[in-house]
Amino acid sequence: MLGFEKPLPRVACLAGALWLSGCIEADKAGTPHLVAFDIIDATGAPVMRDPDAAVFTATPRVSSFTAVFDHVLDFTQILNVDAGTTLPGLVNLTVKGAPTEVSTAYTVNGHHKYHFITSAGPNITAMPMGGLPSAASVVVALDVARLRGHNGQPVVIDPAVPAQISFETLPFGFIEEMDKPRVISGVSQPLVFSVSNIPEAAFATKVTVTSTVETVVTPVDVTVTASVDDPASFTVVPTAGMWTAGAVITVALAADAADAFGVAVGQPTSIQFTVAAAP
Repeated sequence: MLGFEKPLPRVACLAGALWLSGCIEADKAGTPHLVAFDIIDATGAPVMRDPDAAVFTATPRVSSFTAVFDHVLDFTQILNVDAGTTLPGLVNLTVKGAPTEVSTAYTVNGHHKYHFITSAGPNITAMPMGGLPSAASVVVALDVARLRGHNGQPVVIDPAVPAQISFETLPFGFIEEMDKPRVISGVSQPLVFSVSNIPEAAFATKVTVTSTVETVVTPVDVTVTASVDDPASFTVVPTAGMWTAGAVITVALAADAADAFGVAVGQPTSIQFTVAAAP
């Protein structure tokens, strides 16, 4: 489990421009309210729920689940102070009906509203160990019975901010970025695509590429390489060194292409890119 961050001295906060730093110390005597409980994606942004959707869907690439409070919590209920770790069972994660391990941390620093540099706090974060599978039912819940303020009062849970989140992870497949035109700017430029979850080790062998010029479709030998920074992002380069100007390039995944948990696409799927025409 991850350790917790010790609170910064109040004087240090003041010296560091209190209103900017976000290290405003919460009132220790107050009754804490749960003010936010969010799914945080791989970019560090909260996943927003579509109010019109019948089912809450989210990326399987969850970096953490974060609960934010407006007052600090009673350490004795959630921390092994000597070891500097959180006690187990504070956040419970269930994936496909099975309990799943999380690593939790309690951070006392920060403020639930004024957090321009540091994260909102006080907060509890829980990180799913090893990530989440695609197309899975997920439930994450706080053990609210253990959450109390320094005044001994239990955390207040507002119906608008429930202490449990139920959602479905997205199926495995290409990420469609509708705001970005899929254009290869030059014949020598690489093609880049991303998938929705960390893929299996043999993923590159499940990718095929064709080039279409007018009505003629030609298979293209390519090298598919995962990004060093993001293992779900791939660069595709033709072994011949160049694409055909003006061609439509189709990247296809085999039906058995799968994420690291073995969840497959299920049926052949593809996306297309257009190579810029020769000047």
